[in-house]
Amino acid sequence: MREKIVAYGEAQSDSCKGKNPIDIVMGMDETFYEVPILVAMDLPSGFIFTEVKCDFSDLRSVNRTYDTWWVGVAARRVQVSKWFNTDCSDGKPAQWNCRIMVSDGAQALIKLAVSGLGCLPIPDLFHLERALSKSIGTSLARQRKQLQHQEHKLQEQVKTNSSLDITVQLQDLQTQLQILESDQQDYQESLHSLSQMIHPFSIKTGESQLGLELSAILQVPLATLIQLGQIYAHTSSQAALARWQKLIPSLAQLLHAWWIWVMESLNAETQEPETQNWVLTYLLPWIYWHQNSRKNPYFSTTPS
Repeated sequence: MREKIVAYGEAQSDSCKGKNPIDIVMGMDETFYEVPILVAMDLPSGFIFTEVKCDFSDLRSVNRTYDTWWVGVAARRVQVSKWFNTDCSDGKPAQWNCRIMVSDGAQALIKLAVSGLGCLPIPDLFHLERALSKSIGTSLARQRKQLQHQEHKLQEQVKTNSSLDITVQLQDLQTQLQILESDQQDYQESLHSLSQMIHPFSIKTGESQLGLELSAILQVPLATLIQLGQIYAHTSSQAALARWQKLIPSLAQLLHAWWIWVMESLNAETQEPETQNWVLTYLLPWIYWHQNSRKNPYFSTTPS
């Protein structure tokens, strides 16, 4: 009975496969809620390809290597390779075509993208922005809290002792606090700008944003963050900012690859210039931001 059920499942799976492979964008990472889990999913649809628990005993040495991700360490742990028939050696067409793989940049995952899936490896923004938040953002918040605490103490002293010295101290402290709050706003706006700019369309105008332009437009918010990092987190922010600069070419490749994908798909549907222009100028920007807003209920076009 078990063999018949397995055979039926395989037959149904084969019957669902189309003539052409489906283009997807993979996201891969490890989660650490109670037990480590290796997760691979298609980012646009949310379809989970694999979700496998790991053992703490061999987490560092085995379970996050390229071999584990691709073929697994045991039959019950076969990972990504079962979903991708890259050589078509069995005579069946490949079911999936991975165009882009997003990850935290771990060497095993980069190798998986290049050697296993044969696609472009792209860094995710979460780890890039989190590194800035842990250095510059944390330092700004800590110093603001300290200044607010000192301000409160001086305000209490002024109630019982309105000497000129205490009043001057309070005024100086409030000036420092205003400067810090302004810097904190600049930090938040710059971080928000970095996120906005790595999209194929401008969130404000809907105009196309190309990979060739990315390096230049990212330098404006990065320059602000570099300046703030030197003031508030000189040591801890250097690595995060250097990583941003290092990965700009990869982020530009992402935009370039996305536009190639769009043009390939559009040319397959129509060669009419007016229709293509309408799709690229009006329809596609609206669909793109509409889908992003549906994914994130807190989606906003302005920094919070």
